[in-house]
Amino acid sequence: MSKKRGRGDRHIRMNKLGGVDLGIWEVRTASSGVDVHLPGLMSPGERGTLVLFGKTPRDPFLIEGPLSSPRLVGTVLLRNAEITYPPIGGGPSSSIWSRVNWEVTFVAGEEVWYFRDALFGAGVRLKIEEGDRLTLHGSPARGDFWVEGSLRTLSGTVTYLDREFEVDEAGMEFNTRYGVEPIVYGRAETIVREEDTGREFPIYLRLYAWDPKTGARMEYAPLSRCLLELELPASQEVSREEVLQLLGYPLADYPRKVVEALGIRIEDRLFRSLLSPLESRLRRTIGLDVLQIRPCLIKNFLAPSGPTLASLLYGTRWALGEHIGTRGLLFYRGELEPPKSPYAQELWSIQHLFGLEYRLWTDTWLKLEYSYNPLLGERDRRIGLQHRIWW
Repeated sequence: MSKKRGRGDRHIRMNKLGGVDLGIWEVRTASSGVDVHLPGLMSPGERGTLVLFGKTPRDPFLIEGPLSSPRLVGTVLLRNAEITYPPIGGGPSSSIWSRVNWEVTFVAGEEVWYFRDALFGAGVRLKIEEGDRLTLHGSPARGDFWVEGSLRTLSGTVTYLDREFEVDEAGMEFNTRYGVEPIVYGRAETIVREEDTGREFPIYLRLYAWDPKTGARMEYAPLSRCLLELELPASQEVSREEVLQLLGYPLADYPRKVVEALGIRIEDRLFRSLLSPLESRLRRTIGLDVLQIRPCLIKNFLAPSGPTLASLLYGTRWALGEHIGTRGLLFYRGELEPPKSPYAQELWSIQHLFGLEYRLWTDTWLKLEYSYNPLLGERDRRIGLQHRIWW
């Protein structure tokens, strides 16, 4: 960090110290970056790596005055971080970010994840594509703040109706200078099995909105008007009620399921702040790219049969993963399940899933999966080729 002269009105002055003039600060970091915690934008204890430079890699990042509304100018490359926005927790951290006068471009490096745990609606955890960028201009406190750029994700999860949907593609496009809302789009998918026949169905969760003028359906929706819809492939003649039943929401169980879903949202709020630092520390210690733990305590506590020490852990899921270059992901997922038979001696069984995903082309993936339940002796091997067509 160094100090330089510039326009006097942009100098950093310490009025409480008699108006000491600290000039304008120039900041340069090594290419390896620095580990920092961004209050309000990261969970407590979570850290990420920032590389700071100017509008070009040769220029320094600038911190200018006044202190009441500091001006930041330059580029921030973000790596190995989990971030959220708008800031969480409120308090001083939110007011600090709102007072900043921004002229900063944020660029996504490797392993940048966006998360949002909503109390109602859907919680998301999405991996931002490397190279995507957002540029922030102006100050929220002054009312001239706007954003331009786009973010895209091809992997991650959306938690909705107590089920995780794997993201096919989602994104946001920003150009809010003249009050235009961000545009969002996306689709996620989960697989359900019909108990009677054993058939498997993909169920899609899609963002959409209705055009207020024409009444037409829009797949690219303004943020404030976007809705979520569950759908099956056109080849499946299944009603909306049957779709909900496949997801575990039969009409007779609606009240109980709503309470359970609310419990899961509350659980996300309570435990995410505790688990995120633990996950981050374990991920760095073990040297893995992906490490996630998702308990299911409150849902099990609200179960009609009442909780036991063992049943509180049912549904607990974890995931480990390691990227292979820039195209592949080697992963393992586990889940604690209740015993299938009421006469079983074991307290639970563990469903294991080992897999490899490899991106052959931009929208084409090769998937290899092997699932195993040692208690039941069940094994399943799958090889798939997935290609996305957007129109």
